Amino acid sequence: MKSLINRILVFLVLAGCHRSVIPPIRRDWTHPRVINPVNQAEMVYIPAGEFIMGSYSGESGSEPDELPQHIVYLDGYWISLTPVTNAMYNDCVQAGVCSYGASHKTNPRYLEPRYANHPVVYVTWKSAYAYCQWAGGRLPTEAEWEKAARGPDGQVYPWGNTRPNMQTTNAKNMVGDTTQVGMFTNDKSYYGLYDMGGNVREWVADWYASNYYEFSPTINPPGPLYGEEKVLKSASWNDIYRYTRAANRLSHMPDSPGANRGFRCVLQ
Repeated sequence: MKSLINRILVFLVLAGCHRSVIPPIRRDWTHPRVINPVNQAEMVYIPAGEFIMGSYSGESGSEPDELPQHIVYLDGYWISLTPVTNAMYNDCVQAGVCSYGASHKTNPRYLEPRYANHPVVYVTWKSAYAYCQWAGGRLPTEAEWEKAARGPDGQVYPWGNTRPNMQTTNAKNMVGDTTQVGMFTNDKSYYGLYDMGGNVREWVADWYASNYYEFSPTINPPGPLYGEEKVLKSASWNDIYRYTRAANRLSHMPDSPGANRGFRCVLQ
């Protein structure tokens, strides 16, 4: 891992540098960025420190499994600027490491060039896990994902505290499909990440437990030791706006793919 990080740091993205990204993504140079040389994903650094996780009692739109709101300390880490795209995932397939289980009939867009920059969907948790390992990293923990989305002070949505609308994020079936990553430039998190409030739900590393916040560690919480379902964060293109809150928690069986499930990776 250290050798990979050293390789990545060679590719440090400095202010004023440009990469060809479709669609154009507005750059925020407040936080350091690197290019992962394995999959060419742009990674954003999330500094070590505390953040507010979960929702407070009575918060609008909150669910019982988001309680109690609590302070969590995380070590620093790098996380993908956007969800993994079809093109990125197919590189792993072509390398002979990953597999893609959805048929052309189920998802004809997976290999279509015009959808290359859409988030990959119909991936199981196990497929997401394998991809992140191939890329030299892992899936983010639920806490890592949530801090990257909302920042240290517990803002409600990735973009702040203003309610979502059709200009803010790809949710509520307003578009009716996935969009290219980074297309909704208003859906930019505290640390400058994209699509953390919409487009696809994202697998994270943790097993799901509805009462986990009642006993979770306050330093680098890894999630429960076991469970039946894995946690998903973010809203998808066809989820209601309530799901776009950074504290929202979803879960699903890890071997179940779907048209609205994707992921992003971390390096540490």
